[in-house]
Amino acid sequence: MEVDYSTFSVEKKPLDQPPLDELAKVLNKGLKSNFQEVEVSVVDCPDLTLEPFTLARKGLNGHPKLVEIGGVPYLLPLVQKKKVYDLKKITTIVKANPAFIIGAGAGPHPYAGVNCEGILNLSIENGVVDQQTRISKVNPENESIPIQEVLPNSETRVALLANLFFCEGTPGKVLKIHAKKRTGKNDFIASIRQTLVNEYKNKVVGMGGVFLLKEGKAKQHVMRDFSKIPINTDDELNNWLKFYNMSAPLITVGTLINNDHGLDLRVQHFHGFSHHGEAGHYHIDVTPETVEYLGYFNTAEEIYRIDRPVETHQTTAAVLNMGGTFLYFAYGSNLLAKRIHINNPSAIRIGIGKLMQQQKNMPLFSYVKSQGNTLVLLDNQVIRETHSIFFKSLQERGYNLNFKIADDSSLVLSKYGEYLYDNLIIFAPAVEEFGGTLNVETITQFIDEGGNVLVAGNSATGDVLRELASECGFEVDEEGAFVIDHLNYDTSDEGQHTKLVISPDNLIDAPVIVGPKRDVKPLLYQGTGILADPENPLVLPFLTADSTSYSYIPEQPIKEYPHAVGKDTILIAGLQARNNARVVFSGSLLFFSDEFFMSSVAKSQGGLKSDMSGNQDVAIAISQWVFKEHGQLRVRSVEHSKVGEDKPPASYTIMDDVVYKIEIDILEKGQWKPFSADDIQLEFVRIDPFVRINLERKALKEYEARFKIPDVYGVYQFKVDYDRVGYTRIYNTTQVSVRPLQHTQYERFISCAYPYYSGAFSMMIGVFLFSIVFLHLKDEDVKKSKND
Repeated sequence: MEVDYSTFSVEKKPLDQPPLDELAKVLNKGLKSNFQEVEVSVVDCPDLTLEPFTLARKGLNGHPKLVEIGGVPYLLPLVQKKKVYDLKKITTIVKANPAFIIGAGAGPHPYAGVNCEGILNLSIENGVVDQQTRISKVNPENESIPIQEVLPNSETRVALLANLFFCEGTPGKVLKIHAKKRTGKNDFIASIRQTLVNEYKNKVVGMGGVFLLKEGKAKQHVMRDFSKIPINTDDELNNWLKFYNMSAPLITVGTLINNDHGLDLRVQHFHGFSHHGEAGHYHIDVTPETVEYLGYFNTAEEIYRIDRPVETHQTTAAVLNMGGTFLYFAYGSNLLAKRIHINNPSAIRIGIGKLMQQQKNMPLFSYVKSQGNTLVLLDNQVIRETHSIFFKSLQERGYNLNFKIADDSSLVLSKYGEYLYDNLIIFAPAVEEFGGTLNVETITQFIDEGGNVLVAGNSATGDVLRELASECGFEVDEEGAFVIDHLNYDTSDEGQHTKLVISPDNLIDAPVIVGPKRDVKPLLYQGTGILADPENPLVLPFLTADSTSYSYIPEQPIKEYPHAVGKDTILIAGLQARNNARVVFSGSLLFFSDEFFMSSVAKSQGGLKSDMSGNQDVAIAISQWVFKEHGQLRVRSVEHSKVGEDKPPASYTIMDDVVYKIEIDILEKGQWKPFSADDIQLEFVRIDPFVRINLERKALKEYEARFKIPDVYGVYQFKVDYDRVGYTRIYNTTQVSVRPLQHTQYERFISCAYPYYSGAFSMMIGVFLFSIVFLHLKDEDVKKSKND
């Protein structure tokens, strides 16, 4: 039972090999963040055939190379038993003779009779085998004690997957790594690898070797026999594996690499054995206070990828994290993977599903439940590793991240008029031109359609990102420029004063965007400066530099006024468009990096100091805002009526007493909950507001206002316009008609007119009396004068 060697794929790529002296300095510095005592040096390799290592060859030199065979998709969800490989034939493929082979893989189940762990340790020269490989399997009669066995020279097979270090086994210079008392979260191998990731961002460095757990205990697992039912969740996987705490001394062999290299690699894989019967897959030590490691490693010249699975490790990981997902029986056009991925890029084809009591078979897909499909554009895959904490935080919050290189020719944001993604992350400062159909115009259109964008640049920000920033209301400094501050830089700065310590006081006073400022630790920033129009109400300065800072090219003398100076220098800026789409632009890609997340902070001039920066808290808070986890409001319902009535009338009449009610929700942790505020206003508008009144919270969900309609008829609007920093804008209008009083609605007598009534009647009475007097009164004197 073996694979057909003529049919599987063989890929080969060169690896970078920094000088061992350089690596020793890098690791000596980097490992101190995870271990209390660290010593890394370059030494002549000791004789590894002797105790305590007991390997098959003396050294780790002679054309060293990494070889990865198969992969996890051949094991899960169901095993592909035909995937068995003979290492004698593999040595021919990778051109290794003599070949000293150490590493981790699945043991030969045809020999063992069951599934097992393989701790590879053998030598093959001109067909002669010195086999010292151990296998470890679960004892079905007593699972508390695993069974360890040494393979015979006649058995040189591995199954399903393996990560191997090949060399000639000759003596030579190697890295010696001695570490004690783990203080960090990472295991020994992850600490080494993370240091390489942080230091060699643009290089691919692979290593192999052996380490001895001298003191303490380590968590290791042993696979049970192959599962007969698919393993589709983390819980199912953990229940299938058998975990042990194994005691020192443990001899552990394997490989690690700082970058996937485009080969879908398993970036670290180590198995350990002992001379007291315990062996398995290494996870981490469980006695950090007393643990002691001693390891010898060498770098590899090249890597071979053999029989790479069609399904990737990432796909398998998605299948194993299907908690909170659902199964979908596809039919019609959704039988085509390309079609179903238009609306659901996370869909994974599982197989043929049968609906009971039905007559139709159809492909079965699984949808990964997510906050939103997110396209992540990178300069290179190394960024995925150097910023793993940030990306992991997104995935833990339910985001489905689709990683692409920024100039990938297959890039596309929409198909058939529908957007494939809700969010876009651009961590590609150096990109000169986007690939595929992606460009600045399509991204701005994406924003206009309500999409959210997070962009991080640096001093090498290219023209295409500058143009995108300009479209969003930001102006990025020229290429090569850093924000410089000769008073507020970190003690680890290399002399140009560009690694700045930023006080949390420089954050925008908006907890919904950056979290509570009083809880934030000092921040680290290294990157370029940004300017924004202060009169643009849509642009927000999330983080600004200190008054002593300026943005300029460090290597050049200052001959002209810098692009940005003092508090006008924005480090991270945000935009909330009128359609509530959100954009964040950071001048520092390092701000989101694992290095800055985990780094201590110490201001060179004294003052600000912390064991860990506040970058992680602020970066996560900003990501929650830009992707609308925070600050998203909506209007649930609006009601208005006359006081004492339940339904709105066809029209209101002047001087009516009116009651207005509105329910506003806020999105919190994926759930819509009632929004609480005391500054929401209602306006009753006819061209200009006639009434402006605060809405009072009368119930858990409801705001209410009561007022009297003005004595002016016309067409009015009930208008709520709530626009606060960090929150989506609430703009809700309801149009109503206001008519004058009907004739029957006027008062018969108006009390205020009583004086006028009295005046009119008094005048009438006066005229009447005057007429009587005038008509009936004789003038006797006049008559007598005439007679005379």
